[in-house]
Amino acid sequence: MTNRRITKKDPKKDLDNFLDYKKNKNNITNRTNQKASDSLTNLNNERKRALRRRLGAIIIISILAILGLGIYVSSYTRLQKIIVVGAPELDATEVIKKSGIKAEDQLIDYWLGKNTYESRLKKYYPEIKSAKLKLAGLNQIKLDLQEYNTLAYVNQNGRYYKILNNKKIARQSLTESQLNKSLPIFVGYTSKSGLFTDLKALKAIPTKLRNQISLINGKSTRKSEIVLLMKDGNIIIGNTDTIAQKITYYPQIKSNLSSKSIIDLEIGAFSRPLTDSEKKNLGF
Repeated sequence: MTNRRITKKDPKKDLDNFLDYKKNKNNITNRTNQKASDSLTNLNNERKRALRRRLGAIIIISILAILGLGIYVSSYTRLQKIIVVGAPELDATEVIKKSGIKAEDQLIDYWLGKNTYESRLKKYYPEIKSAKLKLAGLNQIKLDLQEYNTLAYVNQNGRYYKILNNKKIARQSLTESQLNKSLPIFVGYTSKSGLFTDLKALKAIPTKLRNQISLINGKSTRKSEIVLLMKDGNIIIGNTDTIAQKITYYPQIKSNLSSKSIIDLEIGAFSRPLTDSEKKNLGF
């Protein structure tokens, strides 16, 4: 019979080990539950903060929208006065009408479409080089106009129009009292082609001599002929291709004249006394 060794176990020790195991397991479980609870709490807090941010943004946007609408419908943002500066010969009332700007409309509408109003004026008025809309006050707009330079005038049916350096004729008619007396006047022209041919010849004449010209008559006998009435009463007949060079002899020729004369510079250079009938035949 085999003798077996019997080992005695301490029941208290086994119980303590069991209790320690249960305690550790409970601690782990508690820590796990605590972490899950903390994560859930943080998630809820983050959701609340995000909700508050969205709600705040909605409130701010709503307030700004209400304020913007209030300002838009306010009388302070409505156009009360339109001022036109520059281009003094143009009728200010007509300029405003042609621009499309109307009183009592919203100022912001004009700033959004200011290029349209400016281009509309330049298209209608050949004499307007630039048109700028500017704020002149709380509810006032200033139309600042700049014109092309005027080279001469043309008489059409008793009314005068500017001939501009952009090779166009102004829309606005003028009275004789509104003319710049230092600039020449084109008379008797029935076609624009003839007018602008003579205008090209005029532009080539030195300024000092150009300022001595009073009238340019379009009723010439030949297409290349140009007829000038000088401010001193003499008449010059020339060729459009050579007048700019030959007219430089005019001061010397003039000094040898004893009466009002016709100076013919078409072929060579010679003069003869001017008679009333000849002056009438030449359209002066």
